[in-house]
Amino acid sequence: MADAPQAPVVEEVKNCPVCKKPLKKARRFYRNGAYYCNNNCFKKAQATAKAAASEASASAEQSKEGK
Repeated sequence: MADAPQAPVVEEVKNCPVCKKPLKKARRFYRNGAYYCNNNCFKKAQATAKAAASEASASAEQSKEGK
């Protein structure tokens, strides 16, 4: 039985990914597969992801024009 594969360990989220505040169980805000401390932090995360995506697409367009 020692050879049986174990289930992967899922690490519990303890801090907000945006502001790094500790998450309280009663105040967790779950959106898009992640826990945030409030709606404001979720919106900040969405804005930074959108900005990074637009920056990546802009750099891809510039590389196409250079060819």
